[in-house]
Amino acid sequence: MLFAEDEYVERVFEVDVPEGITLPDVKDKLQLRLYGWPMGSSGAICWRGAWASVHLLLRAAATLPQRRVLELGAGCGLLAHTAALLGAESTASDGSEDEVPLLEKNADAFIDRMGLGGSLAAAHLEWGLAHAEESALSERSFDLIVGSEIVYIPEYIPALAESIAYLLADDGEAVIVNTAVATRTTQSEARQLL
Repeated sequence: MLFAEDEYVERVFEVDVPEGITLPDVKDKLQLRLYGWPMGSSGAICWRGAWASVHLLLRAAATLPQRRVLELGAGCGLLAHTAALLGAESTASDGSEDEVPLLEKNADAFIDRMGLGGSLAAAHLEWGLAHAEESALSERSFDLIVGSEIVYIPEYIPALAESIAYLLADDGEAVIVNTAVATRTTQSEARQLL
């Protein structure tokens, strides 16, 4: 592990609430409080795809209460946290066992401060059908699966697709936002794999 658990730092993210979206006790900005890694690690960065995904979740706020939401490749769990604040039964997952304690810390610290009935859990999930079938999440089907900046390495895309297909409810939706792929791959090649 690059950093010890006691090195987590609390971060406060402020996100502009889109015009026309009304949230309890929120005026112009939604405040997200999460623990993260210290500066100097990729986990200390909030990537562009994550911000775009947060804005998508805010625009869908009215549809999220009581929906089961799974974030894949969660890092600190920004998307799962946002969905939980908006009333979803949310799970942040990551394939790296080193990331799970951070996800658990954020889940333990979660407060449904808007009173929408949301909850936040953490889980270890490696991608691929066999891993999905064996995971603690195998008995679940999710209404919405989200991920941001998780298809950087094209070789992982087939396993990602298997996990989504296995864990997604029949009438569910998956939204993956990605702004870059490995330099040896084009965006078109990555889209074909999905």
